[in-house]
Amino acid sequence: MSTSEPPPELIPLLPSDVARECLARIPLWQHPKLSIVSKSNKSLMKSPLLFSSRTKLNCTEHVLYLTLRSSSNLDSWYILYRKPDPNPSPAGQDFKILTVQIPPISNPSFQSQIILLGTKIYVLGGFLSGFQPSSDVWVLDCRFNTWEQGLSLPMGRFFFIAGAIDGKIHLSDTSCNKAFDPVSGRLEEFLRSEDVQAFKGKRLLLWYIFVAGGRFYGNVDDGEGNITVLYEPTTNAWIGLGKDEDRLHLDFCYHRNFCEIDGVLYYCDSFGKLRGFNVENEVLKDLRGVDEELIFPDGKVANVGGRLVVVWKKEKRGEKEEEGKGKRNGEGEGEENGEEKEKEVDIWYAEIELKNLGDGDLRGKILFSQKILSASSGSKFVHFASVSV
Repeated sequence: MSTSEPPPELIPLLPSDVARECLARIPLWQHPKLSIVSKSNKSLMKSPLLFSSRTKLNCTEHVLYLTLRSSSNLDSWYILYRKPDPNPSPAGQDFKILTVQIPPISNPSFQSQIILLGTKIYVLGGFLSGFQPSSDVWVLDCRFNTWEQGLSLPMGRFFFIAGAIDGKIHLSDTSCNKAFDPVSGRLEEFLRSEDVQAFKGKRLLLWYIFVAGGRFYGNVDDGEGNITVLYEPTTNAWIGLGKDEDRLHLDFCYHRNFCEIDGVLYYCDSFGKLRGFNVENEVLKDLRGVDEELIFPDGKVANVGGRLVVVWKKEKRGEKEEEGKGKRNGEGEGEENGEEKEKEVDIWYAEIELKNLGDGDLRGKILFSQKILSASSGSKFVHFASVSV
């Protein structure tokens, strides 16, 4: 009579639950190496039990996910890990950023919307070839960094804004606003313009509804220009922002990127300056203390353990000089074999320590910065978010 072999031990001579808790403490950036040690380790790396143990032991990490879209509308996905630096800087910085590219979606759409919900990143809608609207939903499970196809949208969607509240993904465009449940696949209408009271007695053209800090905001045109209004569920009405309902306009709706830290929504404005909106006081301020000369072109922000992290594009050093020299010497202005070579930019990362002075002023100090990768100059940031796993 044959008996099945017992499952291989994770760590010899240790009970499986104790071994699992030991392995759960290992940093995420080492998991790929750990998975090739043994079949049992590889199996554990793909098990929800490992991440349940990480949560139980309070040893989860903030991992950053960055998506770049090329000039040909193809998306590249990167993970940014903190890796210990064996040679700390004189300022005491003891880690560096490790950038790892992960496989893209097997059948991607163009101009999709990307939203974070828990430990999963959802990629919704967009265009298929022939500019047909897509109903596809792809899901990246950040625990295992694997893609799976989610429940499709009931209809193809493109040119919309997405935000998450209470486990649902809210989709908004100029014609309607829908709440999508990624578990059931249901799509329900919300905040219909005919059901919500007008702002200051006037019916507004509501360009977009967007979600920030668990609240609904809208950018509207009231006939005098663009302003931002807030939905107040207790009165079922839109209200103005700022003291005496000043004409406050928050433009992070258009950048589709912001993060909340201690009740302040931070973002990079159209000029590359860092700004913060105090949700309680409804005050918009520039972040001061950071080098006044420093701007963050097309910058994106994330919250990593209470620090403000920024990624931005920076022109390669010496590129302007080399370009000018080539033109002066009549070298064809960068053309090679009849084709123009696309220039590259550097992608930089910075961590900023924040101080809220209590009087509404916001101050920050750059603690650490590093170049993390290079990309074509036509690339754009599509998504940047911090996930705790």
